[in-house]
Amino acid sequence: MWFFKENIQEKYNKKRFYGAYIHDLRRYYEIPQKDLAKTLHISAPALSKMESGQQNMDYSMFHQCIDYFKKLDPDYDFNENVSKLSEAEQWIDFCLKEFINLSYFDKTDRIKKYLDNQDNKNSIAYFHYKMIESFYEMFNGKGTMEQIRVILEINYFLSPDYLAILYDLYGIIEDTKNIEIIQHQIKLLQKSRALAQQSNQSDLLGLV
Repeated sequence: MWFFKENIQEKYNKKRFYGAYIHDLRRYYEIPQKDLAKTLHISAPALSKMESGQQNMDYSMFHQCIDYFKKLDPDYDFNENVSKLSEAEQWIDFCLKEFINLSYFDKTDRIKKYLDNQDNKNSIAYFHYKMIESFYEMFNGKGTMEQIRVILEINYFLSPDYLAILYDLYGIIEDTKNIEIIQHQIKLLQKSRALAQQSNQSDLLGLV
């Protein structure tokens, strides 16, 4: 069973969600891979493959992991409601619009309010949350290329729209004087532009 609807499967790599989310959750709680693997009755290398995407984690094992963390932290919960996806998509659109119009300076408090809600973070929209968080960090001059690289390497987002946004953020989120990094950023922006052209959305082309 998947909590993703079929009509969004072309936008997101739903098979990557479970393992990638559990990887981040495990690291957040500082749980050794071998300890969680023991609870799941699998080997640490098997769990490693699921977390890295070499092997898919199924829904049943995902929920075994969720139950483990619920017992570990009574305040933790995971929201499977698909409405969280549409809500997060609206927030990404909001951040994109504010960025293009350079009107985000007095909007960061609104974004922070969304980010402070753990029900948004620990949900089906977790990786959307990470993208919104990246916008917020950039708006406050604290974003890093590393945080965008991590999101991209998960291979969760599939649509040209979101990939264009991520590559654009990747290319501009850090201010640097290092020539090699600048050259790399230019290539990232070129990739973002190519993806934006595929999406046929004028806002994305305006962003790049």
